[in-house]
Amino acid sequence: MDKCKDCGILTEEGNRFKCYRYKIELTESEILRGRDCLFFTEPIYDDGEPLTPAQLVLIKEMDIKSRKMQGPV
Repeated sequence: MDKCKDCGILTEEGNRFKCYRYKIELTESEILRGRDCLFFTEPIYDDGEPLTPAQLVLIKEMDIKSRKMQGPV
């Protein structure tokens, strides 16, 4: 199980935390609790700068779609 606090698509606005993908506000207790999330993404850095949550969601969506396109092995 992964935690939201380690996810690259969690945004912080003042004292509020929001999941960029699901557009929901999370409390601190929800963030610290482990959960299964299809869109959990470790932060990715490009030239020392972190990718934006929008870029991370796009990468994750493409990854999920590519897995669906694979046929039987």
